[in-house]
Amino acid sequence: MGDAVVQTVHELGVHETAEGAEEVYAQIPEGIDILVSHQPPYGYGDRYFDVGSGKVEHLGSPELLAAIDRVRPKLAICGHIHDGYGRTEYDGIVIYNVTLVDEQYRLVHAPTVIDFS
Repeated sequence: MGDAVVQTVHELGVHETAEGAEEVYAQIPEGIDILVSHQPPYGYGDRYFDVGSGKVEHLGSPELLAAIDRVRPKLAICGHIHDGYGRTEYDGIVIYNVTLVDEQYRLVHAPTVIDFS
């Protein structure tokens, strides 16, 4: 199941509120193997480096992380936060941020290949 919810995150995106995200994520059924989401869960694949302040922030969705914890997919795939590229893991659940570009929308990563064998 994929989502079309992107929470308000500074100037990065303005599509939905946390309450709206919670409603959408509550609809994710249990028993799924792969969860695909535009935005990452909070703390996993959501690292953002603010050039102006020099600070690193986590901009993912706490509501999505709660849904992942409830549903327990084998794999979660996301994007949106370009600095968050790569593989992370939450309580045994593999999470990939598969973005291809950096914050200036330059192509910097090859497509992610995930081997299920």
